[in-house]
Amino acid sequence: MVDGFKYCGDWILYCSLLQSGNISYCKKTLNSFRRHQQSVTRSQGHNLAYLQELLNVRLFITQNFPICQKQISLMDEFLDRDYKIEGLTKNSTSEKAKLVLEAASSNTVSRKRFVFITTNNGSHNGGSEVLWIEAVFRLRELGHDVIVIIKKWLPYPLFFSKFAEAGVKVYFKESLKFESVVDFSPDHVVISTGCQDEGVEWYEQCKENSIQYSIINQLTKEVSVWPINAKNNGRVKDGYQSAEKVFFTCHNNHQVMESRLNSKINNYDIHFNPFHMDRDISLPFPPTETTLKIAVPARLLTIHKGQDIIIELLAQKKWKDRKLEVTFYGDGPDKEKLADMANKLDVTNVFFVDRVNDISKIWAENHIILLASKMEGLPIVLVGAMMCGRTAVVTDIGGHAELIDDNVNGFVAHGTSVHALDEALERAYQRKHEVEELGKLARKKVLSYLPEDPVQDYVNKLLSLIKTQ
Repeated sequence: MVDGFKYCGDWILYCSLLQSGNISYCKKTLNSFRRHQQSVTRSQGHNLAYLQELLNVRLFITQNFPICQKQISLMDEFLDRDYKIEGLTKNSTSEKAKLVLEAASSNTVSRKRFVFITTNNGSHNGGSEVLWIEAVFRLRELGHDVIVIIKKWLPYPLFFSKFAEAGVKVYFKESLKFESVVDFSPDHVVISTGCQDEGVEWYEQCKENSIQYSIINQLTKEVSVWPINAKNNGRVKDGYQSAEKVFFTCHNNHQVMESRLNSKINNYDIHFNPFHMDRDISLPFPPTETTLKIAVPARLLTIHKGQDIIIELLAQKKWKDRKLEVTFYGDGPDKEKLADMANKLDVTNVFFVDRVNDISKIWAENHIILLASKMEGLPIVLVGAMMCGRTAVVTDIGGHAELIDDNVNGFVAHGTSVHALDEALERAYQRKHEVEELGKLARKKVLSYLPEDPVQDYVNKLLSLIKTQ
């Protein structure tokens, strides 16, 4: 790498180390640097060959590091101040420098600076965290500069080291001063929330410092399940209305949020979470001649996913007498409670299976996905089931009904009661010999609804926000 550099080989070496090595920063002065009269810099550092090397270093840095347009003037000032080339009035405006500096500057034109803040202090690997993490990596691949603000999880999750490898600086919320964000001078701040009431302190600090921001809303909770916090609602409303854009998982969550805030949210758009499944997946449909198999893939948390409603439903005699099996896939705080509930109600056709990493294995064995959610965004498990050609029975919560056309490619329960779910499941059961054909329609619907690359779709929307400044 340093071949051909007579004057600036050390700079190229340092840059190469920064590209591929694990570098730590120490603010103490540990290097004694001096220039004597016989040094190369002093004895030969005023000629055009030296300037050419300086320009080549500039070009290398802008090609390989996320240098932004706003840093270019500082680089020009340094080039003119510290390296006086004989015969030139100003290094940066000389004919020798013009073409190289124009090429270096062109490398920075489209680069932006982003800050990603996640408000989730409960989990670093939940579904709400996938989009922003993958967007960080995608933006870095495109050459943008990104920093992340997150809880200090211990032990460090694997993606922390991957961030470091990608050149993403991580700040921990526990010790962060917002001045660090201001000093970074971001073009845009993304505030990713797992719950609709989170993030107000970040909205307010962005506003105070005139920093453009957007919100990722992964879940807006129904008022009947999660009451409005009157003390906080005004701040949330102000934060949402001041955002450049608020991204919701579905139109339903946008409408529910407007209801919670008693205010219109006109600055909204829809984001799509990564589904990590081959769009061309094709699974053989399990035979339906014997037992109808139903899967409930969701965290075992009844206030959210409503599995208790399902067990109450299956306690009815007609469901006990039918050839039907329901399997809960996953784990969660209510697992023991649900198992105890099934035992007390003598529901013997319910089974519990730990989380399955390969979602396609679930659909190789089951005909129907059943979701009794009491609050929801747009669950990835529903997307996966439909992509695998499986019929859905769902409550009319979150984005369920935006994917499911009732009685066409699935069945929608118009409520979260046992009665409402019973009515929808009964309709599905009466058409059990059609579930394979209904599943094909479900697959067609979800493929037409989702972008091929949800992360790139989101990144494109994010970049378009900056262009409007």
